[in-house]
Amino acid sequence: MESSHQLKMFTVQEANELIPQLKELIEKLKCKRDELSALEMEVDVLELLTDSQPGGVPSPQVESKLAEYEKAVNEFYGLIEAIHSTGCFLKDIENGLVDFYTVYKGRVVYLCWSLEEPEVTSWHDIGRGYQSRQPLEPEMDF
Repeated sequence: MESSHQLKMFTVQEANELIPQLKELIEKLKCKRDELSALEMEVDVLELLTDSQPGGVPSPQVESKLAEYEKAVNEFYGLIEAIHSTGCFLKDIENGLVDFYTVYKGRVVYLCWSLEEPEVTSWHDIGRGYQSRQPLEPEMDF
């Protein structure tokens, strides 16, 4: 049985096969992030415009909006978990940066993909970021 603490290692092909699913999840995540931002502003405005009930209990309008916000937060984190459950790591929501563990020349490195790219075209050492990306070359064995 595979340990839940074991890292998933990807080939370039395996990473590329996940891209359609990742694109969909990241687009949903960005929409949910925008929804959260709007809900946060709505809660703030409602708190300013409505009176609290005795004992500092929020008004029913604020409570309703907070419940909506909490549901959206749970959905947001559910989308992140769905991405991470594939074995890859979301590094940046805005740019849709995703890293995949792989082995290159006997060491663990990341294959790197971003939302605007049609497929994985780069890699970088763990602990290094987007700026240190190196292009994949045909002779590289991942």
